[in-house]
Amino acid sequence: MSGIAGDTRVWIDGRGMWPISELVGQTCAIATHANGLAFQPAQVVEAGTRSLVQITTREGIVLRLTADRRVVTDHGDVAAAELRPTGRLQLLHAPSLAVNVDAPKVKLAEIVGWITARGSIRDGEARLAFGPEDSGASERLTATLAAFVGGNASSPLGGESLNYERRLCQMLTGVGIDGTLRHSLPEWVWRGSNEVVIGYLRGVFSAVAHIDDAELQIVLPAHSIFEDDPSLCRAAQLLLLRCGVRSARSPGRRHERDHLVISRGSVATFATTIGLFAPPKLAALEALRTSIKPLGPPTAKDDTLRAPRYVEDPDNEDYDDDDGLIAEADVHRDKALLKYRAAADRRVEAGWVSVASVERDVEDVVFDLREALPFFANGVLVR
Repeated sequence: MSGIAGDTRVWIDGRGMWPISELVGQTCAIATHANGLAFQPAQVVEAGTRSLVQITTREGIVLRLTADRRVVTDHGDVAAAELRPTGRLQLLHAPSLAVNVDAPKVKLAEIVGWITARGSIRDGEARLAFGPEDSGASERLTATLAAFVGGNASSPLGGESLNYERRLCQMLTGVGIDGTLRHSLPEWVWRGSNEVVIGYLRGVFSAVAHIDDAELQIVLPAHSIFEDDPSLCRAAQLLLLRCGVRSARSPGRRHERDHLVISRGSVATFATTIGLFAPPKLAALEALRTSIKPLGPPTAKDDTLRAPRYVEDPDNEDYDDDDGLIAEADVHRDKALLKYRAAADRRVEAGWVSVASVERDVEDVVFDLREALPFFANGVLVR
């Protein structure tokens, strides 16, 4: 019997995104595809121990499943083991959400998002860090903290942190959030309401996102939050999909780590559904929203493009570029990278992600639905 790995997230109506292994025996309204996104009742069952393969897409999404499990591609249903690089998989498309961004759950989730990106929880204290550029954001979060933990907060700048560290830590611990939130997304967010998901994303993006008006992108620098762990990047991608926003993990230029980039066609949805509460970034986002245009449909050539490799390292003692050849080559690599990012942008906006690799994985317990329904697993449609 085919199946998918137990840590695969499936979207349950009204309950958020759950590991499928925790739903065994339950009948849930699971996200499926029937002329668009739909939620249909299905029972989750354990399907034995099987050898798995791991599909990794160029956009950063990962799915582990049995080799014979079929996934929906642009050429029909194909068994996972038969997928080839450049094959396209169908991506989750959800309608945009509408919530009151001043609702208490949104504001609390903003704090969790900000701590994830620019704070810490350790030694019984939760800290939010701010810089001089964060005056508007710090005032909003300060007021939220005063409402939730009491007292009179001042707006801290210059790298200081808010008071109430211990009370805030106790409050977050009460909803299952601890010091691991910089390494894994809290289940409180995964399983949260629309308000919680949007608030968390508002906090993260307000803290560290960069509005690139030259390349017309909203960029979340991976190094600022993910600490070399791509699992948080993939988690953010799935949460964004739940909000109707598509994104792709993109390589950086020389001396840059990977970025999570909001697709051009989703910038307007991001701005109206999630948005930012740091005033300078909010103004930049609005300017981007009014100026940006989608790149059009994907082409066959898009799937053949490869990310450029920046091989030579200027920090290496053997690095020698007196003749400027490496710098000149970097100009061409940068142009190739922009084409690669544009190709990913066109794919995700059309509802597809491109297979980068299919590799053998370990044996593990797998899970499935008793009913013969297509459903979204880690954002990808499987049958």
